[in-house]
Amino acid sequence: WLDPEERQMLAESGGGLVYNPHTNMALGDGILALPELLERGVRVGLGTDANTTLSLFHEMRMAEYLQRVTRLEMGIVANLEVPGAGSARPLLRAGTEDGAALLGTDAGRLAPGRPADFLAIDRADPSLLPSGLHGGEALLNAFVSAMVPERAVRRVYVAGGLIARDGELLALSDAELADMLRRAEL
Repeated sequence: WLDPEERQMLAESGGGLVYNPHTNMALGDGILALPELLERGVRVGLGTDANTTLSLFHEMRMAEYLQRVTRLEMGIVANLEVPGAGSARPLLRAGTEDGAALLGTDAGRLAPGRPADFLAIDRADPSLLPSGLHGGEALLNAFVSAMVPERAVRRVYVAGGLIARDGELLALSDAELADMLRRAEL
């Protein structure tokens, strides 16, 4: 709900915000002026809340799709860095590095001295085809825009440790996870 002056003030102050597109849709909260914020250099992270969805891939798609509905054209956020290129990088960055920075963590990017949080994906998974076979930008775009990109995730690593393989959480059982979530509600 930021007006143009507030967006400028946010940019000039070096502020940032976390955007939860799916939750905003569920609550009828409107559509963030995402391109204007990103063009002004405001750091925007993508998040999930309210248990409407727990997929950052879904949030990346919704962030782009809501802009398409607003402007009646495709590739709004995807074309911000290099017009016409259709790069998913701004969306991926919002779901990783920028989101982590807004939370005050050093995660979200593979670099020396940072936690090694990453996914291993199957480039030949049908959800990513045919673009997944080409690698590079085509693979990135396919992964962000695929309807079920989680299907292609084979392994998940957090701080360098394997925590999930082929959709199965290895670090703890479903019962342990449910117990932790129940305790967190108190």
